[in-house]
Amino acid sequence: MSRKVRILLLVAPLFIVLDQATKIMVRAWISPGERITVIPKFFNLIYVENKGAAWGLMGENEHRLLIFLVVSVIAFVVIGLYYRTLSDKEGWLAGALALILAGAVGNFIDRVVYHKVTDFLDLYIGWSGALRSFITKHSSTVHYPTFNVADIAICVGVGMFLIYVLFIEPRQAKQAEKDGKDSAKDGKGKKRKAAGSAG
Repeated sequence: MSRKVRILLLVAPLFIVLDQATKIMVRAWISPGERITVIPKFFNLIYVENKGAAWGLMGENEHRLLIFLVVSVIAFVVIGLYYRTLSDKEGWLAGALALILAGAVGNFIDRVVYHKVTDFLDLYIGWSGALRSFITKHSSTVHYPTFNVADIAICVGVGMFLIYVLFIEPRQAKQAEKDGKDSAKDGKGKKRKAAGSAG
């Protein structure tokens, strides 16, 4: 079994199960709209049913379910085709895509089964100070939209993908170019040496 397949079979099922398990517990133990304080003025657990996309976008669109399902299926196909092109050396990128796929599947299950996504992680800045002032200066709210484990997987996966594109891939390209030049120099040197020996 190749390395990229092992990464996929480890990461994706782990986060899908974790996502669905936490959502099941929230639906069983917390009433809709109920808020449980975990860290005062920073972190709550709250049961929210999101009928839309991220941040509740398209929540009132009558065709939202069909749109989300079609988009999700297209995303699965694109990720799957891209994943097949990866080499076993691209473990970082394989992990990123596995996380994105796991998050997409987690929320896809919610939409198919419940026609809405269960969100329950609630972060906000409830104290005064420089951080709150900075956030209110650059944002309309100090309350981050409620999210879930699937959303975390997607965000971490996208972050890893961007790191790969912006930093890892360019560095690998430079290294490959350098190795190519070194190989060319070595080849020329060997030819000269062989020519000198023949003479």
